[in-house]
Amino acid sequence: MILEDLRIDASYMKCHRAKEQAVDNTVGNAEDSFLNLASYFERLKATNPGTVTAIETESDIEGNTRFLYGFLAFGASIQGFRRLRKVLIIDGTHLSRKYKGVLLPASGQYANFQVFPLAFAVVDGETEHASTWFLTKLERIIADSNTLSIISDCHSSIVKAKLAVFPKAHHGACIVHLMRNVISWYKNKSLAKMVCEAAFSYRRKDFDLNFAKIRQANGECTNYLEGIGTSKWSRTYFLGDRYNLLTSNTVEQLNNALTRSRFSPIIELFMFIQRMLTRWFSARRTKSAKCRGFVTPEVEKVM
Repeated sequence: MILEDLRIDASYMKCHRAKEQAVDNTVGNAEDSFLNLASYFERLKATNPGTVTAIETESDIEGNTRFLYGFLAFGASIQGFRRLRKVLIIDGTHLSRKYKGVLLPASGQYANFQVFPLAFAVVDGETEHASTWFLTKLERIIADSNTLSIISDCHSSIVKAKLAVFPKAHHGACIVHLMRNVISWYKNKSLAKMVCEAAFSYRRKDFDLNFAKIRQANGECTNYLEGIGTSKWSRTYFLGDRYNLLTSNTVEQLNNALTRSRFSPIIELFMFIQRMLTRWFSARRTKSAKCRGFVTPEVEKVM
């Protein structure tokens, strides 16, 4: 484009650095953003009562303090989540700026079958230490109990962190991630369809019949599913209440909505989330004010 528009022959890296500089000039420098995060969080808490934030730091080999983890849960989200069914959905998405990292959102689903964001964390990766830190901060908001269900993929870091922080809660595996693993490892879409039919079965005799088909089709896949635990991924054998939430699709929808912000400095990322939630909550409040009857519009459609 530079060559066509300006008749200038510039290398790819020179254009890349120029773009990075232009982005820094527009949305701010990544390093400065980390340095100013604490003051931004303080302003958020002052103007949004009940908001919970946390920053974890570490020291490098030269003794300098560096950012490690950041956590944010808006007061409005905390207050609203108390009236939702106690199902927490967690799924990470990778960030794309200079320092990379992972954004961990935790969400529920409100009565109109739409995503209800509760908390966000920026961590260095999907590690056991990072997941444990994130769930520890969540535990300040949602107490551990046997009425709570946590839905996520089967990543070992999340599973171990859940056992450490929420031992009473029930853990459910996302069926979509499960099917993707089956397709990836066993190269068989029909086998994944069988897994889906078994997972969504309401009655135990239907599940047992579908699982027998899986056992007959592929013994290795059967061992994999039994290793996860039937109570983790099947609707009928799940020990807690996960209602209609058999997948982490609601959080994936949230991650898709945040795609544009994944390239931004950390303060710009949290500001994007703040503006997005403000729009969502305002629009839903307006819509709910017009709602008449005993159930939400989406429930009305189902009925």
